[in-house]
Amino acid sequence: MIKAGAVLFDLYNTLVYGENWEKFWEQALKATVKYLNSLGFKVGLEDFSRKYVEIHDRLLKNLERTSSELDLVYLYWRLLKELGFTPSINLVKKILDVFYDIEVCCVKVYPDAIPTVKYFRERGLKTAIVSNATMRFEYIVKKFCFHEYFDVLMALYKVMRLKPHSIIFLETLRFLGAKPEEAVMVGDSYKADIAGVKKLGIRGVLLNRGESQENTAYEKGLEPDAVIHSLEELVDLIEV
Repeated sequence: MIKAGAVLFDLYNTLVYGENWEKFWEQALKATVKYLNSLGFKVGLEDFSRKYVEIHDRLLKNLERTSSELDLVYLYWRLLKELGFTPSINLVKKILDVFYDIEVCCVKVYPDAIPTVKYFRERGLKTAIVSNATMRFEYIVKKFCFHEYFDVLMALYKVMRLKPHSIIFLETLRFLGAKPEEAVMVGDSYKADIAGVKKLGIRGVLLNRGESQENTAYEKGLEPDAVIHSLEELVDLIEV
């Protein structure tokens, strides 16, 4: 049993997963182009899609050796500018709304996610999401009303550092009002979710929903405190 007062959860492949992403991505692009055309910005779907991919890949390449992630606001700002338009923050925000309100329809919640989180909250434990998600995170949170189930919702764009950087975990604990030794992190990535927190004195539980973690090599002294195959197993693992 692991004694804890706070449980931190990864997002992707831990609480949620994607399904038919390409279908919804294409629908989101079409809706975005339609919205721009309605404002008088004349741009075709093919040109918009090509320029989006070009800028997206260029920005990612520039970030390869950093600990930061893609800034979606800047991506769309550059996209509009390179298409010959004059961007504004309000316009970029509206485009993000149009795009992600549709694109996140590909995201589904695992059946064991919310019941497990509610179980711990009802017993007085603090809960948080700690994710390497971009601003897309906000639209997923809104879609599933995650603010009702988690005390803290932390994503990389809020601290501009990717897991396993210590700052994203320490900021989460600060907002929770919890100490490292009082917390446990649950996630599907050994490198991002477990190794980083173990260095901080946080317990780590590796979630293996499939076969992806079977042959993971653990760093000495940074082994997971437990390996589980569903979130339901946390109920018997974490002492409340």
